[in-house]
Amino acid sequence: MVAILHEGNAKKTADNKLLKLLIEKLELNIKEIRFFGLGSKSNFFKEDNRCV
Repeated sequence: MVAILHEGNAKKTADNKLLKLLIEKLELNIKEIRFFGLGSKSNFFKEDNRCV
């Protein structure tokens, strides 16, 4: 399993679409990848952050 942490939320956005297109191009299994939106950049390194 692979986790991709990104700014914003986990909803369908242009960024998420771009990442998914790249994953397809690299012929990786999208079912093995989970996306986690962390809100703002300042949340990336907070210990108490719960991925959305």
